[in-house]
Order: sequence, then C-alpha cells, then structure tokens
Amino acid sequence: MTEITSKYANFEDLREQVVALRREGLSLRQIRDWLHIHNNDILGRLVKGEPTPRSQDMTYDQFQVELGYPKSSISPWVRDPPKPEPRCTDEERRALMNAGLSRLRTAQDEERLRTTRKNTTETYRGCLIIYVTKSADLYRRVEGTWYGIVLGAGPATG
Repeated sequence: MTEITSKYANFEDLREQVVALRREGLSLRQIRDWLHIHNNDILGRLVKGEPTPRSQDMTYDQFQVELGYPKSSISPWVRDPPKPEPRCTDEERRALMNAGLSRLRTAQDEERLRTTRKNTTETYRGCLIIYVTKSADLYRRVEGTWYGIVLGAGPATG
C-alpha cells in the first residue's frame, strides 16, 4: 500500500482542527492562515457540513470586512444575517419617491409644452401640408374640394 506524503495527508486530524477553530468563531481566512492551508478547495472540503460562525450583530458589510470576500461570494455561505437599520422610515422613503416622480413629471410636462411654431395665437387653426411628387392634377382636385367645403359651410357661429 502506498503512503500519501502530502502536507494534507492526515485529512481527518486536519478536519478536527478546522472544525474546532470554526466553532470558536474563526473565519475561513483566519483558519487558512492559522493552519497554513493555501488550497481553498481543500479548506472548503474540511469545513463542509459545519455551520458558519454567526454573530448576532454582524451584517453583510461586516462579514465582507472580516472575511475579505465580496458580498456576492459571502451570500451563499452566510444565510439571513441581520439587515442594517434603514436610513429612513417607509413613509419617508415613499415621500421621497413621490417628490422625485412629481419633479420628473413636471419636467416632462414643461418639455412637452414648448413649441417651435411661429403662429401661436388663439385664432390659429393649423396648417396641413402634403407633398406628393407629380401630383398637380391631384392637388387641383383636393384644392377644389376644400374650397367647396369651406364655401358650403357658411359663416361660423360661435
């Protein structure tokens, strides 16, 4: 039988040490540095099944500082840490959101009300311009129809 001569050869003894340190509340980084385990896969296998150390007052930010990993990596390891207190109440947050929405709507309304038209008096009714190439005959017919409508309508009552 071949003898294993790796520095991680005695897996069970190493696991007992890792579990004991984990139960004392040490982070994976601290355990790795303490036992000189530089292979994260092996360290992961050694702590497999062992719950993460929890402190009642630690948030994701504190875990990130303690472990030295990004929050996205910490999230699967640490379940349901306490959430930090919100900066404002739900009512304050709702009021801020509504104020921002009203400012946005006001800006949109002002933008929509601006015009580039020259003639903006109340008597202005608009002008319809249609360009159709090679349509002199069609233009004359439409113009004649329009004059017929206008002259046939008579004076406006108002």
